[in-house]
Amino acid sequence: MSANEEQIGPEQSPQPLRLGDWLWRPLCAKLWWAAVPLYWLGMWASHYSQAAEDLYGSALAGYLTVFFFPPLVALILS
Repeated sequence: MSANEEQIGPEQSPQPLRLGDWLWRPLCAKLWWAAVPLYWLGMWASHYSQAAEDLYGSALAGYLTVFFFPPLVALILS
C-alpha cells in the first residue's frame, strides 16, 4: 500500500471539482471581472464603429451580453 492509499480511505475519497469551485479560483474571477468592462466598452464603441457594430449585433454578442452582465457575474461568483 502506498502512502496516499493509507491517508485516503474509501470513505475519504477526494471530492470532484464543481463548477462553483472553478469559478471561485482567484485568477478565473479576476479575468472574468477584467473582461466585463472591456466587453461593455466595446459595446459603447459599437455606436461609433461599423465593424464593432456588426460584431455586437450578432447572435454571439447576445450570449456574451448575458455572460458579461455584471449582476449575473456577481451572482455566480458569490
